[in-house]
Amino acid sequence: MQPLTTLIVEDDMPFAIALGHMLRFLGYPVLGVATNGDEAITAARLLCPDVVLMDVRMRTPQEGIVAAAAIESTLGIPVVLVTAARESVEPESPRFHGCVLKPCHQIDMQASLEAAWCCSDGGLRPSRLEQLDKPAICADEEGRVTLLNGAAQELTGWSAAEATGMDIDAVLPLAYVSAEATAAALCRCACLQRYTITATRRELQGRDGVVHSVQVCVAALLVRDRAPQGALVMLQAMTAS
Repeated sequence: MQPLTTLIVEDDMPFAIALGHMLRFLGYPVLGVATNGDEAITAARLLCPDVVLMDVRMRTPQEGIVAAAAIESTLGIPVVLVTAARESVEPESPRFHGCVLKPCHQIDMQASLEAAWCCSDGGLRPSRLEQLDKPAICADEEGRVTLLNGAAQELTGWSAAEATGMDIDAVLPLAYVSAEATAAALCRCACLQRYTITATRRELQGRDGVVHSVQVCVAALLVRDRAPQGALVMLQAMTAS
C-alpha cells in the first residue's frame, strides 16, 4: 500500500516541525511546508500531495479557509483543517475533507488523513481502509457498520460479513461508558460537529470475552462540504500504565 503524501501549511514553525516528525513516524511523507495561504496554493500545485494539512489562522483568521477552498476547487486535493480555535470549526463552517483540533495525537492525524483520502474522489473509497494495519471500522449515519477491516475483525472477533449492517455498539462494545460515549454516540458527534474526536482510554470487550484497552478516534467521512457520509472509527491498542 502506497503511503499518502502530505503538505503542511502552518505559520508556527515549532508546531510544523513537530507535526512533520509525527507524520513521518506514521509513515506519511512530508513533501513540503508552507507558511501562508499563497505559498500553500503554489506548493500544492507544484508538489501534488495526496492530502494537505491546513492551519486555519495565519496572517488573517480565515486565511486557511480561503486557501483550502482554492486548493480543493482548482486542484482537487483534499484538505484537512488543523486548528486550536474551536470557534473556527463551528458546525456551519466549511470543513472541506476534515478538521482536527490541536494538540494533535497520532491517532487523530492518521484517522483524519485516511478519512480525507477515502472521501476525496467524490464518494467513499474503502479499499485503502481495508488494508490498514490499525483496526478501522466505518459506520453510516445511522450507526450501522459498513466496513470492518482485517485488524478490526481480529480485535473484535466479528467477521466483515457478520458485522456489516449491525449496530456499531454491538460490534464495538465499549465498557464502563455513559450513553454519550458509546461508539455510536461518538460517530454521531463526529458527524454533527464535523471534526475528529479522540476519546479517552476505553475498555473493549471482544466477542471472545477478552478485554482490550484501546484509544478510540472517530473522524467524520466528509465528501467535500456535503453532509457527512458516516464516520471512520480507528483504534489504537494501549499498553498498561
